[in-house]
Amino acid sequence: MAVSSAAKLLRSIYQLKITLSHIRPPIWRRFLIVSTDSLADLHLVVQIVMGWTASHLHEFVKGRERYGVPEEDSPSDMHDESEFRIDQVLKQEKENCDIPTILVMVGIMT
Repeated sequence: MAVSSAAKLLRSIYQLKITLSHIRPPIWRRFLIVSTDSLADLHLVVQIVMGWTASHLHEFVKGRERYGVPEEDSPSDMHDESEFRIDQVLKQEKENCDIPTILVMVGIMT
């Protein structure tokens, strides 16, 4: 039974890779995160691993779905990132979630 529990635990840890678009040479980070952490937690981890300071707006985009920090002037279709777990958005291996390039570009200029 311990092996089954350990295997289940290992499956609940995601190895994610963040890669900046349109940058040569490639800039990327790989890290482990618990799949049940929220997208808000993921945002914090991305800030840490990339050495950023969370000084700009951000959003995660998966298909037509948008996740971010809801504010008064946020688009009405934006989901609150604190209410969604990583495993609700990234469900399969090699699946992608985008942080729109312009926001990433602004983020790396700090």
